[in-house]
Amino acid sequence: MPGDRESLERRVRRYLNEIRNLRYKKTTATSVGASTGATIISTNLTQLDDYYNGCIVRILDGNAEGAERLVEDFTNSTGTLTFTNNVFPIQIASGTGFEIGEVGSWSSSTIEQALLDSINFIAALLPKEVLEDYIVTETVGSVNGVADPPTGALDIHHITINGKPAVPVSSKRYRRLISGQDSFLSSTSNTRFLYFFRGKDSSNGELVFAPAANHSVTYHKTPLATAFDSSGNISFPDKFFEPVVLYTVAMLFDQNENSEQARIWESRAMDHLQSRGIEIKTKFRQEVRSQIRPQATA
Repeated sequence: MPGDRESLERRVRRYLNEIRNLRYKKTTATSVGASTGATIISTNLTQLDDYYNGCIVRILDGNAEGAERLVEDFTNSTGTLTFTNNVFPIQIASGTGFEIGEVGSWSSSTIEQALLDSINFIAALLPKEVLEDYIVTETVGSVNGVADPPTGALDIHHITINGKPAVPVSSKRYRRLISGQDSFLSSTSNTRFLYFFRGKDSSNGELVFAPAANHSVTYHKTPLATAFDSSGNISFPDKFFEPVVLYTVAMLFDQNENSEQARIWESRAMDHLQSRGIEIKTKFRQEVRSQIRPQATA
């Protein structure tokens, strides 16, 4: 099921503001600003005079995209934000998207990346049987029993070779099998295949399989979420978006070095998963977090 970035962000901000009632708004300029870049005008801003003083404005599109400036004055009657001593590099046109929030608030881009990291974290915790609709396939060629690793895979669900399920084995048993010391596999079999990954892991190594021939290898994989699509959506099992949101809140508090709130919201996310019948071992949770979750930043 698709998840909408805007609605997910709103849910995250609602939870964040249960603890910190931060000034924040995302909107657009409704009139052209000063030619010097010293003002942004938006009648969508309806708060009292000076309400946004001291906040940071970040431009979301146009030629000044990414530029940030400190609000020095806000006039309610005209919806004018003024930047006398730190003007924007260009005039801000009508229709330009921007976000405004006080120091310590989270930008949309920060929340978006945290949502993606959380989707990967939760996906790695979920049993594969509940991810069936989230599994995608990738077919790759092979060279004499060796295939490239899958691209963009968080985890491998299973592997088929020539449409037949392949059996994972250890490298030690693989050597025994191909040397004829094990009766499981015939050297000419085209219905039984086995494999192991040689190298660091399934994303960085290479797939070695037997019988060795130029077969078609298909990875059935849990995709690594890297971006929302052009419509602002992302696919993920719908019933697990709530723990994604809860864990995103935990990550954002962690990034702001609020470890107490990070632990509280992480526990809420795990409790929600357990209410869905998902049992998660603490040690495994820590291992997955160390691989996916970014280190806390100031």
